[in-house]
Formats: sequence, C-alpha cells, structure tokens
Amino acid sequence: MTPRATFLRALPRHGFAPPEADVAALGVALPVTPAEAALRFAAEVRRFAAEFWELAPADRAARWHDLAARATGSAAVWLRELEPGLDVVPVGHTDPGAAELAALVRELFVLPPRTRAARRNRWLMDNAPHLSALAAGPTHDTDAGLEPRLFEWLAAGAAPGRIAHGTWVRGRRHWRKEERPGEREFRRVMIPLGLVGWAVLITLVVMNHRNSSGDPTTTHSLFAPATRPAPPQFTEVEVARFWFYEHHRAAHPVPDRYHLWVESGRPHGVRAP
Repeated sequence: MTPRATFLRALPRHGFAPPEADVAALGVALPVTPAEAALRFAAEVRRFAAEFWELAPADRAARWHDLAARATGSAAVWLRELEPGLDVVPVGHTDPGAAELAALVRELFVLPPRTRAARRNRWLMDNAPHLSALAAGPTHDTDAGLEPRLFEWLAAGAAPGRIAHGTWVRGRRHWRKEERPGEREFRRVMIPLGLVGWAVLITLVVMNHRNSSGDPTTTHSLFAPATRPAPPQFTEVEVARFWFYEHHRAAHPVPDRYHLWVESGRPHGVRAP
C-alpha cells in the first residue's frame, strides 16, 4: 500500500484531522494561520534570547538576520531590541559591584520589553538604599549602552518616585501576609456587612424624606402599611337617577357624578340617614 493510500485510509480514525507528522511524511506543508506563525516565531526568538550571550558575535548576527527576515507578531519588537547587542563581547570586571551590574545588564537586555521593565523595577526596589554606592563604582560604557534606563536612575542617586511607592506597596502586602488569619476573616466579613448597613440606612432616610415631603398635615411612618383611599359612596337617589339616565340617555343630560359611579363599578346606593 502506498503512503498516500495509508494516509487516506487513516483519515477517519483521526477524525479527518491528521497529525502533522502524517502530513509531513507525504511532503505536504500544512497552511499556517497568522496567529500560529506569530507563536512559532515568538518561540524561536525566546530560544535565541536564551542563547544570546553564549553565541559568538558572528553566529549571533547570523541568527538575528535569519529571524528578522521572517519577523511576525509582537515578538518582532523584542527581536529588534536585541540588535544593539549583536557585536557586544561581555567584559570581565574585578570590582564586585561592577560585576553585579554587568550581569544584571546582560540579564535585562535579552528579556522581552514588559518583563525587562518589571525586572528592572524590582531590582531598583531591592537595592534602593544602595543605589548611590553602586552608581559611584566603576562601570563600562558597553553596559551603560545596553541598558541606558537603568544607568539613568543610578546616576540620579535615588529610586524614582514610583519605585519608592512600589516599595511601600510591597511592604503593605508583606504586612497583610503577616496578619493573623482570624483578623483577615473578620475584616472580610465585616466590611461587606458595614456597606450593606450603610446602604439600608441611606434608603430608609430617603424614603422617610419622600414621605414627609407630601401633605404636611399628614403624619407618615416608615413601617406603616400603605392605606388605600375609601371608595366613593352614592345615595340611593343618585343611583336611581344614574339607572334612569342609562335607559333614557338620549332625552336627558348626564347626571352629576355619573362617570365616577361607572368607574367605581356601578355600586348600589347607600340609604341616606
């Protein structure tokens, strides 16, 4: 049996969605959607970034140009930001502070933009008390060129305001983690109950205000049931006049309160005292 016949015979078993390996065995390339192409390209850039500093500059440049020719998706921005480091050869440092900064620069440089910013901020928060001392130590121009934002903040001698704010936020979270479990549960229950209580109180006040803004001679109560107005009453004489009008409508004018009597359901008359 030929490979093509084997492939066709196996289609029902795979639900007519054959594995990529079976398709590749036929020498047929499956179509790739833009989203799949972007995911595959991002994985290749991730592997390249992980091996970036282990490659020789020539091999590094060759890999970069090969990827740049197939760039797609958001990872293309990441790849473009790796270009300044293609010819850089890491420099050794004898000073421990300079060596630490150089290692940090190499780590930051190969990270994706968003991850790089988060890692930089975290390092600045961890080392906020020592930034002035680190800035005074020896540095290399190559390191500063690969990570200029970091060295700008080091030159300022102090962490930016948002980094200091982040330190405070991190301390607050640490304090919350050290709370006793009972206190956390108590606050989690009582805060919603307090909000509900305030909402009920405000609703009652508004209802009371609306009731009291009606007839000033009437006393209202928040919890008193609503009273319905008494139905109108008609005397026996009025009802007799209404019935007479309905039987001789054409020859007589409309009696007073006739329409009210009809709207009330044509009740019986009440004997006059």
